[in-house]
Amino acid sequence: MALLVEVGGAALRRRHGLVTATTTKGVAMDEEGQIWKSTPELATTIHLFLERQVQAVLATMCDGRPYQHLMAYAFDASLQAIYVASLRDTEKVENMLRTPAVSLFWDNRTGSIEDHTEGLALTATGQAELLDNEERDIGSHGLLLRNVTLAGLLSNAEVAIFAIRVSRYSLALGYTSKQEYVPAKRSRDQ
Repeated sequence: MALLVEVGGAALRRRHGLVTATTTKGVAMDEEGQIWKSTPELATTIHLFLERQVQAVLATMCDGRPYQHLMAYAFDASLQAIYVASLRDTEKVENMLRTPAVSLFWDNRTGSIEDHTEGLALTATGQAELLDNEERDIGSHGLLLRNVTLAGLLSNAEVAIFAIRVSRYSLALGYTSKQEYVPAKRSRDQ
C-alpha cells in the first residue's frame, strides 16, 4: 500500500518502507487526512518542512520580556540542533547568553482562508549554546550551504554561532491538529 504525504510543496510516497520525493503542493497528511503521528514519519515531515523554509523567528528573553528576531538557520539531520549566527554585539546574542531558553517558529501560511485548515506551523523549544572549535565550523558550514548570502557575516571575526539544542518540536496543522516530536538524544561525538 502506498502512502502519499505532502509537506510544504514536497510530496512523499511511501511504499514497502521506502520514501521517495516528488514535487507538489500541500501539507503532511496520511490517507485519512490526519497529520502523521508516528515518530519516524513525524521526524521526516519536520525535516522536509525545515528544508523548504528559509528563515525562522527566534524568540529570546530579556528582563522578563520576549523579543523576536528573524533568522537564517541550518539544522542537523538528527533534528537535535538548529544553527543560527549573528554579530556578537547584538541584542539577540546578549539575550541568548543571559537566558539560553529560546524558541524558534516557522510556518507556511499564505494569508488565505485555507490556512485555517491546511497551514503548517512548527515551533522548536530548546537551549541556545554558543559554539566554538569544531562544532562552530560545522554550524558555520551548514549555514553557508543553506544560504550563500551569509558568507560575509560568517567570515566576520565578530560573528557568534549558536546551536539551539532542541528539546521538543510542536507541529500544528490548521487550528485543530497538533503533534509533538522529541529528538532522540545522542552523544555529540556520534
